[in-house]
Amino acid sequence: MVNLKDFIFTVDDILTDEECDFLIEEFGKNKVYKESCFESDSSEIRYSTVDITSLIPNTEAFDLVHNATNHLIYEYSQYLKELDFLWLDGMIAHLSYSHNYRLMKYSEGQSIHDHVDKGPFTYGSATLSLNNGYEGGLFKFFKGKHTIKTKKRQGMIFPAEHFFVHGVSPVEDGIRWSVNSFLGTEECVIADNRNLYGSNHWVHESTIPFIENLNQSDRNFYESNDGVENGESNAIY
Repeated sequence: MVNLKDFIFTVDDILTDEECDFLIEEFGKNKVYKESCFESDSSEIRYSTVDITSLIPNTEAFDLVHNATNHLIYEYSQYLKELDFLWLDGMIAHLSYSHNYRLMKYSEGQSIHDHVDKGPFTYGSATLSLNNGYEGGLFKFFKGKHTIKTKKRQGMIFPAEHFFVHGVSPVEDGIRWSVNSFLGTEECVIADNRNLYGSNHWVHESTIPFIENLNQSDRNFYESNDGVENGESNAIY
């Protein structure tokens, strides 16, 4: 029997202790801001209290996070392949870009309300946990019915769907550090990133074989049907 919790996947030691500590030191070197999104119970738009700074391409911090996220997606693809209950090419091909890399600082009392990450071009979410030594700050799914205490050096990935309600409970003591990005097709890369740097900085090479499988199927379909006789292809690339 398939359980929604089966789609939540973690990988230990995706970063080293030293890499985690280095990333924490990057906080505040760029603009610090807060984000808003729909709250899943009321459908009201609310600001989360967590403090956020974005990582910039062509820096060591950005490259560390990008490579770790790329590896996390690869491990997720192998895990889902073993489970063998979904369309693997279609799912992983839709996780081909990160929208932005957000270094997130949860001080005491700070949290993220229950929400979903789903958007027109967003199909997944990836989180890298950078520290231990805090109380509270649980990653909670399905309105708190399933909770995970993430740990330093760990990556976590899961789908961005309307039934994947999640949030982070208030930190009770200490500071919780993490890096998060939404995963999707090229259009998910935020406009500022695309305009300033181009979207290629956020592409994940581990998804390319899955995209190529879809492209090859698309070509095969058109070749076998004289191009357009039987209508439009459903391929995304």
